[in-house]
Amino acid sequence: MTDWAKVDLGSPLAWPEALRTTVAICLGSQLPILIWWGPNLTLLHNDAAAEIVGPHALGKPGREVWAGVWSTLGPLIETVFASGIASWSEDVPLFVDREVAQREVYLSFSIGPILGKGGIPDGPDLHRERDDEARARGAPACRAARDSRRAPRSRARPRRPALRSSR
Repeated sequence: MTDWAKVDLGSPLAWPEALRTTVAICLGSQLPILIWWGPNLTLLHNDAAAEIVGPHALGKPGREVWAGVWSTLGPLIETVFASGIASWSEDVPLFVDREVAQREVYLSFSIGPILGKGGIPDGPDLHRERDDEARARGAPACRAARDSRRAPRSRARPRRPALRSSR
């Protein structure tokens, strides 16, 4: 159980509406969803994402949880946070901790802004599309990608205008 008094986000009752709404959507999803919030990019996630980040990641800074891959993920997250423009990355090779060993996996995911008041990004969220660990164990293209340490393919998508009520 997370002691929210010890987390820089404080009590969930005091969270901004955008964060509470995003967390509610996250918790209702069966797809893995990660949310980074605040200046420390504090990590929130649903049960499906616990397989990715581990059982003790909730409420910790993203840079700490993802220390081994932050050089790849950090710039993507920071860009979305700063620009408000969502991105899609495909087949990104990452070494992640899985139970007792570190494994190479290829993740495809979207990182999108969480818009607060006035349409200003308050934080990014990540939706994992695919995790292809089996392919990482032997496909020649994956070995070549790993060996060359190619940059992730990323496509920025323009932000949609905010929906406005006709009332």
